[in-house]
Order: sequence, then C-alpha cells, then structure tokens
Amino acid sequence: MTNRVNLIPPPPELLAVDHARGKRTKGGQTARNTAGNPAAGTACYGNEAPGPATPDTTVSSGGSPPGSPVSDGGERGAAGERADPIASAPGFPRPEAVLDALTEAVYVVDHTRTIRYWNQAAERLTGFAAADVVGRHCRDGILNHVDDDGGSLCATGCPLLHTMLDGQVRQARLYLHHAAGHRVPVDVRASALRAADGTIEGAVETFSRSAEPTPGAAWLQDLLTQAEREAATDELTGLANRRAAGRVLAKYLPDFGHRDLHGARHDLALGGVPDANPDDTHPVTSGRSIDSSAPAARCCQPSVAVLYLDVDHFKAVNDTYGHAVGDDVLRLVARTLQACARANDTVARWGGEEFVVIAPLSCPDGRAGHGALAGANAHRDAATRMAERLRRLVGTAWATTAQGRLRVSVSIGVALAMPQDTPAALIERADRAMLAAKAHGRNRVRMAPPPRTR
Repeated sequence: MTNRVNLIPPPPELLAVDHARGKRTKGGQTARNTAGNPAAGTACYGNEAPGPATPDTTVSSGGSPPGSPVSDGGERGAAGERADPIASAPGFPRPEAVLDALTEAVYVVDHTRTIRYWNQAAERLTGFAAADVVGRHCRDGILNHVDDDGGSLCATGCPLLHTMLDGQVRQARLYLHHAAGHRVPVDVRASALRAADGTIEGAVETFSRSAEPTPGAAWLQDLLTQAEREAATDELTGLANRRAAGRVLAKYLPDFGHRDLHGARHDLALGGVPDANPDDTHPVTSGRSIDSSAPAARCCQPSVAVLYLDVDHFKAVNDTYGHAVGDDVLRLVARTLQACARANDTVARWGGEEFVVIAPLSCPDGRAGHGALAGANAHRDAATRMAERLRRLVGTAWATTAQGRLRVSVSIGVALAMPQDTPAALIERADRAMLAAKAHGRNRVRMAPPPRTR
C-alpha cells in the first residue's frame, strides 16, 4: 500500500452524555441525519450502559438536567459534572448544526460500523445524501476507499476499522468513490469515540479534498474571454480539448510551430514522421532503462511526458448499453483523471474515447547537473508510476446502469520529450505506445522508446 498511515496522539475523546440519566444514549442527530429518533438531542452512539460521566474523558453535548447548577468558566455543578457552555447559551445552535456548518466532511459510526451521522459537507464532497447512507454500514462499500494501488480498503485496510480496534488516531490519503462514479482524492482522519469507562463505542471520520488545486487549471488562466474558454473546453467532459492541449504543450516544446498539433495524428497517420515499430515499446514491468545512446543534454533537465489513454472496448460499451451510457463512461474517466492527476498536469480529451495527460517533470531531489542519463531514467520512472496509478484508479471506478455496475479499463502509452522531438512526434510516439499496450492485452502501460536518430 503506497499511502502511509500515521499514528498521532489522540485528541480528547468525544461522547455525548445524557446528564439526566448518567447514561450513554443512542441516536442524537437532527431529523435529517437520525435513523429512527428525530427527537433525540445528543450525539453519541452505542448500547446504553450505566455509569456517570467522567469529566476528564467525556465532553457533554446534551445539556444539564433541570435543576442542576450550571457555572460559567468551566466550573462544575453540584453533581461534579462539567457545565456545557453550548447548552447554557439560550438559542445557541445544536451540535448538529455546528457540524453541518463545517467545510470538512464528517461522518460517525457506532460500534457495529453503522453510519449514524453524515454532515452536509460529506454530501457535497461525495454526492451521497445523508438519507442514502445513514443506517447503512460503512463496510458496505459506499465510499469504497482505495489506495494508490487501487486496492480496496473497506474489508481489511480501513483506517476507521483499525481505529475502532486499538483507539489510535489514523490519517491517510485515499480515493473515495463519488456517487457519480469517479474517484476523488481525499485526506481522511479517523478518531475513536469512547464511553465514560473508556470503552470504544464508535468512531468519527473527517475527510476533505486533498489540498492540491484542480489539475490542469493553468491552461485556462491565459484565456481572457468566455468565448476563448468555451472554445478551449470539451463540451462533454469539461476537460481541455485538443486545441487547448496543444497550446499547453507549446509551452514545453518551443519548436511547436513547425507542426500543427491539432491535426497531428491525422498527418502522422499518413506517414509524416517515421518512428519505432510498436513492438519496440517497453513494458513498464521490464525495468529497462533509457539507453545511454539516446540524445541528451550534459546534465539533468526538466522535461515533459505525454500519457496517451484510450478506453478499452469502448465500441462494445456503446453497442451494448447505448450512447448515453457511453457518454457517462467518458465523463467518469475524465473526472477520475482530472481529480487524481497532479496539480500542474493538464488533462485533455483528445477525441472520441482518447485522453491525453501532459505531465511536466522536474529533476528529482535537486539533481540538476548530476547527469542526463540518471535524470532521464528518473523521469521515465516518474512518468510510468503516474500512468500506472491513473490506470488503476480508472479501473476501480464504475458507472451505474440498468444492468448494474459497469467498469472499464484504459490502455496507456507514455512518451518522454527528447531534444529532437516536435510536439507532433511526441504525441505520435505516445499514441503508438498506447496501440502497443492494446496489442499486448489492453489495460496496461507501455513506454515509448526514444526517437530514432537520422
């Protein structure tokens, strides 16, 4: 698993206590988030059990019973219980309203991992309404968290589950399944909810969109008018279109001017640029490095990679499910790529079921000047890791059809820019590597060899 799970000291435990009875209570959400108890007023979960609140381990949200002394400044009443400043303020919003005002998504489970609360930020981030998830088990795979390798965490690797087992706070970067089908990168934090006696009775998970800004946004910043933006955007997916991708690639390859990238694939299909046979492409599992005979500068230089993706068996999707579902699949792939690419990558729809990711590459660990060969190999490794991660994440997303879930895969060709590359030749090499990936079984990544010298 690529993501690290960090253990940090747990915060003070959170559990609402009904002061009138000195018991843990069930329910406790507003009518929107409560399963079967719309009138409840606390926010703790678990089976009822006797025992008074322990001030050092319990935070009250249920208010003091009638007649109990309530003191300012955190003082204790006659029963030795901590006064609740929220409950003591007339008209102050209930804790549920406070949670719904947060921009961070929050959901709470009880000791059976049944979801008991789902705030409004969780609805916005996931596309799932509270009514759709409250009362269901988180292990049902609603969010279906996966890691960088595409491995599902719901059964064995769930941070929330492990936190409920040992009480440790955990945080990790994962990818959730959006209600629309695509993947969304999120930072999650799981904390245990404890009873007054220290027993773990549930857990709370907070999560938010990973901090990186939306990838590919930079290509829009240079477009001044709404008309220019519309002309540069693919109508179906909202991604950059082919022309906009060419504009971005022009920034990385100064010799963009000698070829028309917009018509590059058509021109090259007519034999415009000779290149390696598709069988010369490198499978990424081979560990083969860039050959020292490849043209290169004397030291490591920033570079750019083109990832050329094609949805496998897309014609069969259209023929079997119809073009409306085919459009849903294209949007699903587009949203997953855009959400899971890096902030400085540009994701574009190249045409049909084909997508392009333009990925700038910097010298790793400040190795500029440490040798072109080492830098080129580092660029190759970074680009193939990126392609493999995107391939896996697309494969874990799905579209919902009348016949059930529909999953698709992508074949990806990767080409690194070389000094003699034109943008058209770079795109062509990535395209040929993608075709080689299809020829070798689909749902895989192939690395294009360096261009042949003349």
